[in-house]
Order: sequence, then C-alpha cells, then structure tokens
Amino acid sequence: MIQEVVHHRLRMTGDSGLAVADARDVAELVTVVPFDEPVLARALELIEHTGIRGRDAVHAATALAHGVDCVVSTDPAFDLPELSRVDPVALSNAA
Repeated sequence: MIQEVVHHRLRMTGDSGLAVADARDVAELVTVVPFDEPVLARALELIEHTGIRGRDAVHAATALAHGVDCVVSTDPAFDLPELSRVDPVALSNAA
C-alpha cells in the first residue's frame, strides 16, 4: 500500500521528494505487513479466478492474508467475494 501512495503521488505531483515524504507519513500511521510467497500465490490465484489485475491483486491478497476483509477504495476491482469495499465518498457523506 505504501508503494501505491508513492506511485500516485509521483503521478500527481511529479515530485519524488514529496511522494517519498508522503509515503513515510502514511507508513507512520498504518501497520505495514509483509509481501511474501504466500501473498504472491494468493495474488496469482485472484488474478486467475477473479479478473483483478496486477497491483490490485497484490493489495487484495495482502489484505486477505493478514485477516483484513474490508478495504477503503473507489476502485470496484476490489469488489470480490471474499473482500468487501467501502467507497471513501460514502464515508465522507456519512460524517
């Protein structure tokens, strides 16, 4: 997930220093879990059986491997049978 923050911040700002600083800030706020061989195997299974792609499959597999069954994302790719998704827009409207 931290890689995703860097990816999007670089794409939006083009500023590697800012992207890395933002990623470090996020890393201090979350629990960082490992990407290992079992997560890779699960990601490949998700790609093969659900149609989820690339990095999204890695994020979904990492969540599932570590007991996380709900993600906050605007991306409907995470609407999987074993993973629920909450759109952050819905969260902001509920506040």
